Amino acid sequence: MSPTNDELIERAKAEPAPLLPLLHRFHERDGHLSEEALRAVSAGLRIPIADLFGTVTFYHHFAREPGGHAAPRVCTGPVCALKGAEALCEALDGATPMPCSGRCDDPIPVLRGNRTLVGLSADSLEIRPTPLPPEPPEGIDECVFAHIREPDRKTLAGYRRSGGYAALEKAVGSMKPEEVIDLLDESGLAGRGGAGFPTGRKWRAVREATGGPKTVVCNADEGEPGCFKDRALMDWDPHAVLEGMALACFATGAPRAFLYLRYEYPEELAPPGLTPLEHLTRLTWEGAARRYPGGIPDKVRRLIEHELALIAELRYEAYFLTVWDLVRFARSRDILCQGRGSAANSAVCYCLGITAVDPA
Repeated sequence: MSPTNDELIERAKAEPAPLLPLLHRFHERDGHLSEEALRAVSAGLRIPIADLFGTVTFYHHFAREPGGHAAPRVCTGPVCALKGAEALCEALDGATPMPCSGRCDDPIPVLRGNRTLVGLSADSLEIRPTPLPPEPPEGIDECVFAHIREPDRKTLAGYRRSGGYAALEKAVGSMKPEEVIDLLDESGLAGRGGAGFPTGRKWRAVREATGGPKTVVCNADEGEPGCFKDRALMDWDPHAVLEGMALACFATGAPRAFLYLRYEYPEELAPPGLTPLEHLTRLTWEGAARRYPGGIPDKVRRLIEHELALIAELRYEAYFLTVWDLVRFARSRDILCQGRGSAANSAVCYCLGITAVDPA
């Protein structure tokens, strides 16, 4: 049974930043954001209705008409427009245009619900991995993409094999934060935005600033048309992004960091053709069959169904898949790990092998 408006709102009030997660839950429950839902959110969170409409209309993925969440949305950014996006939009029933979604190297992206399909015509749309950046022209030395084509670079093992995390180990093990910043000053590294601000100077200002907690934010939104380098890095060289953020935390004294992703980007948690929730559901039931070779007890089956429904409602499937992947890697390296707290009592976590507590 779907949660009521009041149930969704009451649950959201306990969250530190409730608005966007709450809007997503209404959107996925109803397939669009109705005026009734928006007025309930406005009253429940005490947000003026005008401000709320401003938020909803800013994010193009929020549908206002029934069925809009599942209806196709076609990228009509500059690159896709040159590839026939307008004709594709007309060829798909119920399709609407959307701004550039960061797949300029593999047009034309079409969003259906939470899935991105790619193709130049209605009958060629498919889910496929994003392309690996092509080799640079002869005589051009790369910096950001220098190692991105190394085999298995996106995995921790592949990243370590090509020198990954060596800089972080050196910094934390044998350098002071000020020495890292001095090294940045000497390198001449600068931001890639219009200002080209010196990175060392920026990090030094943060380190010397009073107050806290200091926070590192990696902006991977890429809202400008034609920008997709961040997506390529996160798809093919994610540990380089994480190592850079960790170095920034060490140098500036920041105890926390956030990676800000645009709505269209998180797709790599599941195999092609599956949503993260479908992938998690499949892994859970496969794990349940292994845990209970004589048959899944009715109690456990009910627990799994309840937990998967709650995970879907809260949109936590990415979190569970990430923890599952970390635990799987750790155990492949004989690293002791075990779920604690609520995970220890979770039927889904037991079936995924995250915890050893049998819910039966």
